[in-house]
Amino acid sequence: MDYWQNILSVLVSVPASLASIHLLGSVPSRSLQLSGFAASAIAFTLVGALWSPLEARSMQPALFCLFLVAKFASGFGVPITTFLLPNELFPRRVRGSCNGLSAACGKVGYRGSHSHTLKERKKKHGFTWGLYGFKMES
Repeated sequence: MDYWQNILSVLVSVPASLASIHLLGSVPSRSLQLSGFAASAIAFTLVGALWSPLEARSMQPALFCLFLVAKFASGFGVPITTFLLPNELFPRRVRGSCNGLSAACGKVGYRGSHSHTLKERKKKHGFTWGLYGFKMES
């Protein structure tokens, strides 16, 4: 992949965020979030459905353009409203508790999903080094 494709794929998030910010004043947050999820679902379904026909070397620019559309869709609405909706809906004390609970659940899920890694490391390197490597991942 050329460097310009990397730059374009990163820069396409900027107009998506700016479009979300522009629409935030006129469109309710919930509607903006739902439209962002719907746009992402449609765009990634198209990428998945058209992957095989567009995989040929001559069709790679079309596949890249479709990827940019999917990247724009994933940056539109959802990243901004994910943090905005809880601030609109819940009081400060509840928000703080829920953010802490969410962070704790994320860590538990991460540990659970990587528990097989700890078992493999214990077999290969011994218990102490297996735990050390497991801790370094988190």
